[in-house]
Amino acid sequence: MVSADYRQMRDEFSRHELLEKLKPTIERRITEASKEAQFSVRVGTYLEDYGFERKAFPTGTTADSFIPFDGNYVVRFSNAQAVSHIAVSIAEAKKAATALKSSRSATITYSGTLDKCVEETINYNPCKVVYLKINKMTLSLEGGPQFTQAIDPSVP
Repeated sequence: MVSADYRQMRDEFSRHELLEKLKPTIERRITEASKEAQFSVRVGTYLEDYGFERKAFPTGTTADSFIPFDGNYVVRFSNAQAVSHIAVSIAEAKKAATALKSSRSATITYSGTLDKCVEETINYNPCKVVYLKINKMTLSLEGGPQFTQAIDPSVP
């Protein structure tokens, strides 16, 4: 995103030299972006059954999860383990039973701060990966209630 010249260079030596020149600009932009209060990603999902032992709905998010956007960019979560379930009391979950009978479609909004940006290979494709450290999740049921959970960003 910083340089069209970099994308068009064919040899790794020229790209490396240009990247070294661009690093201060890239690092400055990452620092500026990380000062932003919050970034959010909204994902549609099919809500699995409530987990009575954990008193939570599973989100389907794992350490391998990623959200593709804009070509070869993806979002991943630095603390994916912490967002694998969204805590909802049994009483609150039971109130949602009517909505869940008609549809298990839901959206989850993950909110957090920028952790890092790196290049990785995902599904055999090189991607630019934006890692968010999630500090809040909101589960919205289709035609039903919303549940919000604060996430301790120090939990991986």
